[in-house]
Amino acid sequence: KGELRQKFVDIHRDAVSRDGKVVILVPNLKCVPYRIGKFVSESMGVWPYGQEHPYSRVELKARLEKAGLKVERVVGGELLFSLFWLFSPIYLPHLKWVRRGILAKARPKWVKLNYNNLPANRWGRLIGAVATKV
Repeated sequence: KGELRQKFVDIHRDAVSRDGKVVILVPNLKCVPYRIGKFVSESMGVWPYGQEHPYSRVELKARLEKAGLKVERVVGGELLFSLFWLFSPIYLPHLKWVRRGILAKARPKWVKLNYNNLPANRWGRLIGAVATKV
């Protein structure tokens, strides 16, 4: 929280050499299903991911720029997957289901629906940024 958020971005910057690429994926502040699922899961004591604080696209880009990184692109993703977070209190205690979903092969149509389109950029579960150390 607070300025620790900037410190994590700075750590990424420090880990690459000049002209190196930094890729950061964070939860999206505007993803309502994820926020509801996370809140309910934490309330029930089944949230396995520790502290996780969502970012807005604006904040992520600003923090990358404050770190002296040149932002190449910021995209959103996991639009359809975000709906499953509404049911996270049910499936999170059964992590084998989560692993099965993560390891499943992505189908091109699903990828097109889930990533780098207007709804996914706004309301998808993730925001991803690519930046270069200058």
